[in-house]
Amino acid sequence: MNHDSSMEVLSAQLIKEKAFSLGFSDCGIAKVCSLEKEWHDFEQSLRKKYHAEMSFLERNKETRFDPRLLFPKCQSVIVVLYPYLINKTPQFDRYLIAKYAHIKDYHLVVKEKLQQMVHYIHSIASNAICRITVDSSCISEKNWAVKAGLGYIGKNSLLQTPKGSFCVIGIVLTDQVFEYDAEKRGDCGTCELCMQACPTKAIADPYRIDAEKCIAYQTVENKKSTYHINENSCWVFGCDICQDVCPHNRKKLINLDAIRFSSLFLQLQNEDFEKMTKKQFDLIFAETPLQRRGFERFRKSIENDE
Repeated sequence: MNHDSSMEVLSAQLIKEKAFSLGFSDCGIAKVCSLEKEWHDFEQSLRKKYHAEMSFLERNKETRFDPRLLFPKCQSVIVVLYPYLINKTPQFDRYLIAKYAHIKDYHLVVKEKLQQMVHYIHSIASNAICRITVDSSCISEKNWAVKAGLGYIGKNSLLQTPKGSFCVIGIVLTDQVFEYDAEKRGDCGTCELCMQACPTKAIADPYRIDAEKCIAYQTVENKKSTYHINENSCWVFGCDICQDVCPHNRKKLINLDAIRFSSLFLQLQNEDFEKMTKKQFDLIFAETPLQRRGFERFRKSIENDE
């Protein structure tokens, strides 16, 4: 374990116990460094234009893999995982919405919990400086989750953990020094179920997603007014196919804490989607990931599947 001997080393166990009490399934802590290999792999994907129209990925590339460029005093990267499966079956069956959207927007849920964690850190280290990020900065969260010993990157480019991949990631960057977790080795072996199951062959190479072919990208991030990739798909927001077939997800980890954040739209019938007005959309999808998508693009997704 390497750390600045002049600084007090805080207990990782105390932080993890707090994380578990807040509803997180896992917590790991990595010593800040520069992730050179991950940066190189990311560069390769950009050169192949796998990021489609997501030009923001071309900015602050180095910062993604070295938090000190964002927060110079950073010593530690605390990573938490929040499972989002709630075991509630939607009433509608004509349209498919990614399971992470079945609860309140994870940016809001995880950020609020991390604020409580930071408050706790301040209670044991009053001079601590912390920065929270929940898919809200350029930090490469899944790579830091790997560095913190929480799992490995699967062939579908998602974080694979012993408890499955249906989880979102939250991060606290801090100037405090902790006992650090070791990165754990792991890989998908010869399994290619996710690659075989993807209807658009978006997993261009193992561990690399061609966003232009990805249903999730097209129904969530794509800002174009028209797209045709999912004409024969029922997915109107996101896609779970590569996760649904993954052997790591055979045993579903239901998060009892997340149930209280269940989205209102799970109660809707098929016809409710088709007849929905903007006013209804704004009410029903408030504080859900679909709110960011906006009514007009949501309607376009519905029309593609009607």
